[in-house]
Amino acid sequence: YSFCTLLVSRMLGARYRKAFEARERRAKETRVKRFVQKRSKMHWGMYTLDGDQLQCKYTTSVVKIRHTNAVVELTFRYSCDTAGVEFYFPMCEVGKITTLQVLWKQGGATAELKAMNGALYEQTPDGVTRPWVDEEDEEEKNEETESLLGSWFGSGAEVKKKKKRSDRPFFYFFGTSPELMELQPGQDIVVKVLYVVACKCEKQKFEEKDIISFTMPLTIFNHTPDRWDIQVEMPELIRRIAPKLNTQKIWSDITGRRATVRFHDQYTIPLEDEYFTFEVELGEPIEPRCADPVALFIFATFIGLMVWFSLTKDLH
Repeated sequence: YSFCTLLVSRMLGARYRKAFEARERRAKETRVKRFVQKRSKMHWGMYTLDGDQLQCKYTTSVVKIRHTNAVVELTFRYSCDTAGVEFYFPMCEVGKITTLQVLWKQGGATAELKAMNGALYEQTPDGVTRPWVDEEDEEEKNEETESLLGSWFGSGAEVKKKKKRSDRPFFYFFGTSPELMELQPGQDIVVKVLYVVACKCEKQKFEEKDIISFTMPLTIFNHTPDRWDIQVEMPELIRRIAPKLNTQKIWSDITGRRATVRFHDQYTIPLEDEYFTFEVELGEPIEPRCADPVALFIFATFIGLMVWFSLTKDLH
């Protein structure tokens, strides 16, 4: 009887593992397919005037979360071998931006960063990018885009989205500085994008405590950032920090109201995940407690009696 029970449990365990692995494999294939489809339709980074994308040699991502707002600083270094380039930053992917600033320079360490002038561009369904034009009713157009672009339109108010996410157009910050057409081939270009974006805030089910969610779109990178620096500061104690996607391996060093989030060693987050999202749960930290010695003694005695009975029952 014991042997049969053990055999059945192992068979069920193996069957469950196979089903779980199959679900994970299908989910990954779906994410990769969606990622490839989106990337085939959008622009990101720096391009030559002929439409070829410049090689991105190095990328850093610095994130500082302060309760319901996140300050993000992205740095890109591009290899430039042409005299004129175009720069696209997909604002629609980031979320509700309240502040956006783009700086750039060409040259070595002595060159100073300067502001990049820009305009709001949209991408039409046939893939053409152009300056944003108001072809629809002004009120209707603003309702569609304002929640994505935040204070670009001035008010930054919450509005109702009318279309599905997949049907909404792409919107970009497009660099218009004249110096982008007067470059020195052979010298790297450094672009720094700084923006402030709102985090999602929800209440916990059983406590009146907040859960803060931060999302970083991975579709805005040419490759996975070479360096991450994620700092979290909250008005209350931080209970735990966990990724929304369990395959994204992070760990957090929590000290009271502050925390540092890092990726596990030897782990590189794949861009095919499309988004990197983690949740910050507020509340009293969960402290490990030692079990009651009396309860441990009773439990051990019970297990010992069960083992003794199973071994000696055939002797009676």
